[in-house]
Amino acid sequence: MDLPRHVLVLGFRRTGQAVAAALAARGVRVRAADARPAAALGVTGAPAGVELRLGEDGPALLAGVELVVPSPGVPRDAPVLAAAERRGIPVWSEIELAFRLLACPLVAITGTNGKSTTTSLIGLALERAGRRTFIGGNLGTPLISALDQAPEIAVAEVSSFQLEWVERLRPRVGCLLNLTPDHLDRHASFAEYREAKARLFAAQEAEDFAVVNRDDAEAWRAVAGVRARMVSFGTGAVACGVGGESCSTVMVVYPRNGDGYRIQDS
Repeated sequence: MDLPRHVLVLGFRRTGQAVAAALAARGVRVRAADARPAAALGVTGAPAGVELRLGEDGPALLAGVELVVPSPGVPRDAPVLAAAERRGIPVWSEIELAFRLLACPLVAITGTNGKSTTTSLIGLALERAGRRTFIGGNLGTPLISALDQAPEIAVAEVSSFQLEWVERLRPRVGCLLNLTPDHLDRHASFAEYREAKARLFAAQEAEDFAVVNRDDAEAWRAVAGVRARMVSFGTGAVACGVGGESCSTVMVVYPRNGDGYRIQDS
């Protein structure tokens, strides 16, 4: 993709710092801002190519900017983001930016509980299968850090906060483990929280996979109408999915003559 020439990164903790470094390394002018002062962030200087604006959070930060990348901790209704939307400046989450730059398939796992464990287990399984695998996202290392590792496949835990600003995010495999009320101090209602989770599947196509807990009514509701191929898991045996008594479908991800990946049922 063609990168924008000038990007505002909002929030300068782990995710913001990773985004700023990745963009600056690719020749993008980066303005990194955080409402907290440098002392509170433990920041002593700016990476090469990054303009630091700490202790600021006003619309003036948008001057000359072509894209805004907020960290997950920045609320959707932050004044700077509202101003960016009014001015028609695109706002992408870190995972949206990372996905557009990555050259490998993405397996993305979300849900209320169990995301980190599931992400780690899937990543470990792929590593044991001999795949050069990035494991990260919300559980630790930001997804954008995978750009420097050139993995064969990326496995990422994804939170509802990260899904607030996605447009083209299209995991080859998206997984929704469960849904119960959570983060209602950030989301106005459980319905809004569920809708945020559902954005993981919004850009998937028929050749992609949506893996969903069929025993969770709210998770099943969240994926109603998705275009991806549905593969469920739950306590009972089914024709296509994983059951407590038997496994009728196993998804295998592997290279195809070095020119991409395919997923096969077995």
